[in-house]
This record gives sequence, C-alpha cells and structure tokens, in this order.
Amino acid sequence: MQKRLVKIQRAQVVSFKRAPTLKEVIGIDFAFAKTNDNRWPNVLDQVMSWDQCRFVDDEWAMFLLCWNDAGGPVFYVPKYLWAVARVAEHVAETERHWNAGK
Repeated sequence: MQKRLVKIQRAQVVSFKRAPTLKEVIGIDFAFAKTNDNRWPNVLDQVMSWDQCRFVDDEWAMFLLCWNDAGGPVFYVPKYLWAVARVAEHVAETERHWNAGK
C-alpha cells in the first residue's frame, strides 16, 4: 500500500493530482486566525479538538471537522505521520472536549 495522507469528502474518495499534506488538515481557532492573517490553524500549528479524531486501527488515524450541516472533509493519516501530526495529542484533546461535563 502506498503511504500517503488520504482525504475523503462526502463519502467519496477525492482524487488529487498530488497527495494532500498535513497542512491541509485545518481546524478552527478564531484567536489563532486573528493573529495569523485570518489563516486557520492546521494539525502542525497546535493541538485542537475535532468533531472526530481517533485511531481507526493500528495503521491509520482520522480527523474530521464539520464546517456546516453538510459535514466536512475526513483526513486519514497513516501511522508513519502520527508523530509529526501529534495525533495522540489531538485524540486526547478531542476526547477531553467531548467528555467534559459527563
């Protein structure tokens, strides 16, 4: 299997002329955007909470941020990029956020 980041949108695989990069896995942080020329943070900029961020299996993790009622892109990140993308930290922050108040 070719090792690369995969982006799936609306339950279909999106074809790319090039593989997406971790910088395309963006989240929402208004304070960050305000101090960074209205640019949303990506997984490399800071740890964030997501609508869904989890380990899918031993080889893949996924990120989902729903931008509207139609959802949003889903990014599947291969294991060899987990440390760079700080996947464990994003998963922990997502779980902390969703479990707050329970």
